[in-house]
Amino acid sequence: MYNQSFEPENDADNIVAGLIMILTGMVGSAVNFVVMLLIIKTSSFHSAFGYICFSHLIASSAALLTGTFWTGPVTIFSFNESVTVSFVGAGFGQLMHLFWFVSMYSHLQVAVNRLIAVAWPFLYNTLFTGRSLVCFIGSAWIMSFLLSSPHFMYDCWLWFDVKTISWINRDTECSFIMNKIFFYNTMIMCALIILINTSTFYFLRKKMKELRKTGGIFKQQEMARMKRNVSLYMQVMLLLM
Repeated sequence: MYNQSFEPENDADNIVAGLIMILTGMVGSAVNFVVMLLIIKTSSFHSAFGYICFSHLIASSAALLTGTFWTGPVTIFSFNESVTVSFVGAGFGQLMHLFWFVSMYSHLQVAVNRLIAVAWPFLYNTLFTGRSLVCFIGSAWIMSFLLSSPHFMYDCWLWFDVKTISWINRDTECSFIMNKIFFYNTMIMCALIILINTSTFYFLRKKMKELRKTGGIFKQQEMARMKRNVSLYMQVMLLLM
């Protein structure tokens, strides 16, 4: 996330890169807003799964809009460090970290939600209704805030560098620790998501084998639902690659 891997050759490169950031943010957030409206209007999504997805969409949209309203414009106009390395610039960096963590934790929560629904459905209503659901979703935001809050400190400032088109930070002990936390937290989250979704896939396969031994309309409905869950599993695996 912070490596100086690319440096534009001229102002034209900056303009192209900035426009891509702005357009990506606008299109991505617009799609997310449409999905959020569909969740609100569709009664079948007024469930734990729908609310977790809604939380994820909020974080994802906010992260995308950071590109539209900050990284894109500062890249187009090639602002120097007097603008980017500022309280405002560091604030955007902190927000990026916050929304990144929320997105990762939301992916994990979706995986846990699906596993419980498939493997232990009798526990679902106990774990994902009322106050339990609020605490479950809220924990992603609280943890993300705690992990991103050190970037508010001067030694831990994170800002967008126009020359390298990347988020960078100071060469300090605080930044070193935060980079390690970011790296290992992301790796652990990805590993857990893969492990949980693979476990869900195992239970799905097991239930599909059991359903093949039965008959009737109920079998067809359950088989269709299981196939949709298998499709979701494959999508998650591709997303994490």
